[in-house]
Amino acid sequence: MANDFSPPSPRLYQICLGMGYLELPQVEIPGQRLTPSLLQSKHVYLLDCWTDVFIWLGKKSTRLVRAAAAKLSHELYAMIDRPHHAGLQRVQEGAETQVSPYAKFKQKN
Repeated sequence: MANDFSPPSPRLYQICLGMGYLELPQVEIPGQRLTPSLLQSKHVYLLDCWTDVFIWLGKKSTRLVRAAAAKLSHELYAMIDRPHHAGLQRVQEGAETQVSPYAKFKQKN
């Protein structure tokens, strides 16, 4: 790895249905701090940390969007050259683990 290597900043996307197609708008992360106010229970989010991709499934999100998010996350994961140890994880709202970046969303500022 080059000495001047700097991993890309994490990117948060909201996955939703548009007019007959899937939309993937990027959610701005103010100050690169993950906060609970960025996530809503009725949505599904994808957090791309380069070395890992996480799908966060809101409790009130629809089954169709959840299924689409699973397929989309695999495609996004494969599109970018990632380290061999990179992973893809699904995270259910309320079941975030301490090692998941989504656990940081639960911390109070």
